Amino acid sequence: MKTASHTLLSATVYGTASTVDGLYDGTSPDFNGIPQKAAAYFTKDLGIQTLSWYIKAFSGTITFEATLDSEYESANWFKIGSTISTIQEDQATITSDVDPNIYPAPIPVTLPPITENSYENVAGNYTWIRASVTEFSSGEILKLSLGY
Repeated sequence: MKTASHTLLSATVYGTASTVDGLYDGTSPDFNGIPQKAAAYFTKDLGIQTLSWYIKAFSGTITFEATLDSEYESANWFKIGSTISTIQEDQATITSDVDPNIYPAPIPVTLPPITENSYENVAGNYTWIRASVTEFSSGEILKLSLGY
């Protein structure tokens, strides 16, 4: 049974400064959402948290992060759950005797923008959870949220 719902990042449109929470300046490709108290902040036990994302024509990477620290300002953050991304890692480099002028080293592959409303349940005794956005280059983040 869900007892709490928190916004990790409110509506954010690429190229438009965030007026609600002021976290996105309209130009930076990288920024963090608001850290929210997770289930273990209150219970100190393992809990199930639901991470939800609502995105439209989004290009970039969204990572959900958590900490076990009691204060988020100096916390050690680590990745939890899935990463939503339109950026793939560098392709393997060419190691044969191929002429690099004809076949230059591969570059990162950018996938098409993502439009998706989805969620994922994660288990952990996390005290704080936040969303981190990197390489934001187009689209809208309608909402990123946490429920438990």
